[in-house]
Amino acid sequence: MEDKESNAKKGSDAVDELIQLLKAGDPALLLACYSIIKVLDPEMPKNWGPAVERISKVTGKLKSDIQVSFTGTKVTLAIAVISAGTGGGNQVERKPVDDYRTDQGLPDDLIRILKLFTGATKPNEVAQTEFVKNADLTKGHAYFRDLSRENKVKLIRYLRTHRNTLVERALLGRGDAIIVDGKKVGVDHVNLFAFYDKQKPADKAWSYVAASDVIQSVFTTDVQPSSRGERQIQIGHGITLKRYGGSLFTGDTSIKDHLQIQISPRKVLAESTDWHRFRALTEHLSFEIDDKLSNAQSEAAHRGLEAEQALIEKINRHDPDCLWIVEECCETEGYGNFKAKKPGNREKPDVLIYDDPSNILAMKGISMKTYKPEVSFSQANRGSLETYVEELGMSYGVAETLRAFVVKNHKGERTMLNEAPVSAQDELLRFFQLYQRQIISHVLRGKAKGVLKADWLLLHETINEDWISKVGNRDYWHLYPMATVIDCCCTEAPSITKAGNMILGLGLTLQRKGGDGGAKSANDLQFKLNPKLIHEALRN
Repeated sequence: MEDKESNAKKGSDAVDELIQLLKAGDPALLLACYSIIKVLDPEMPKNWGPAVERISKVTGKLKSDIQVSFTGTKVTLAIAVISAGTGGGNQVERKPVDDYRTDQGLPDDLIRILKLFTGATKPNEVAQTEFVKNADLTKGHAYFRDLSRENKVKLIRYLRTHRNTLVERALLGRGDAIIVDGKKVGVDHVNLFAFYDKQKPADKAWSYVAASDVIQSVFTTDVQPSSRGERQIQIGHGITLKRYGGSLFTGDTSIKDHLQIQISPRKVLAESTDWHRFRALTEHLSFEIDDKLSNAQSEAAHRGLEAEQALIEKINRHDPDCLWIVEECCETEGYGNFKAKKPGNREKPDVLIYDDPSNILAMKGISMKTYKPEVSFSQANRGSLETYVEELGMSYGVAETLRAFVVKNHKGERTMLNEAPVSAQDELLRFFQLYQRQIISHVLRGKAKGVLKADWLLLHETINEDWISKVGNRDYWHLYPMATVIDCCCTEAPSITKAGNMILGLGLTLQRKGGDGGAKSANDLQFKLNPKLIHEALRN
């Protein structure tokens, strides 16, 4: 993905090294490939293990660097390599501003402002009112801080509307056919990112990140001016929009004033799935992975899987550190005969505590959410729109508004909730306001007709890699009755955000899932919980 000529050789070497890891059957890399293939090919046998069939190195200005096919599945994975060196950022895309008019249908007014921002339109070619008073324009272009207040407001608003498409196409590609030796080997739509940190030892240099996780981590941050003097624009976590002022050779001006999208690899990786940290678990899984893992969710989900197992093991050996959890959930004194286990994959609780394995109705269900203090978001529920329409009894109008929100049209565009007609927004909000408590209960506790419910929410705060030694420590593990959590969420009314998603209640949002390499599951509705916000609200 590094298309700067000076980085071409280094980038090619990293791609060649990744190819060798594929050929050698690197366990962590194959686990990442397996997890994504499992999502894209749900008919694949559960005991299937990935065996590389063909590897094609991609050249040119496409986003994917490698196309990999495997025996036993028709899915071909597109892998992109992102190297992190001593610098702070890598260029992922650079184009003339006008190219985005045809490529993504950006409105003329946004194109106009971006030309001021990049210098494609020179300051002396327009009225001074396009800029703030005393703006330093001798450089031949405007920083964000130099634009007039009206232009700043418009630019942020436009970018919030078009940010998703800008980022997804810059990082994942545009679905172009990839031709190698005259044959189509795949499409340019990245499924997996391979991060290569040049400053780490060789055995720790590679991290493998599902494309859906990268996109989700990027979208955790709103569009806003950069913190360093408001020169550039941060269009997502670790993603910067800026003017390109470089050249191909000394004296060349052909690519000056282009619009550049830049990624800060370490920032993005810090909030995404790090498969390298998860490598130790692969020895025990032998690719017999349950649905939670194969869905390739965020790094927090993988830490959560380990945390759930660690909690179960401690309870089952009656470790004193976890006694308080059993006592509060089961209203008992001491461990007695209580044990813990994981329920089936389709059940809402993550952990069940019981003293009689035959008495299902007496079991206490715990929903666990693992989070970092500085990064707090966790998937609470996900499913197809059709499923929620049936389960929540949505009206036709509400369903159609959400359909336009999650399903892209023939132009590859979708209607954000704040772009829907005012009457549709009003109907949507009335529905979620009227049934807020029932919907939140459905999302957090489980289906009304379900046998097993999540009666408790257990929040697990991780501050470093030594969290495993703190399992059950009350300073980092916080237990709340789910009914109390639902009450807490209902203290904030449903609303539509500036980014066009929905706040369902305090700490709970609704958005389109996205990612998944263009699979149908990308159109799922996803409810996300902010564990840190919930904990801070309930502990006071």
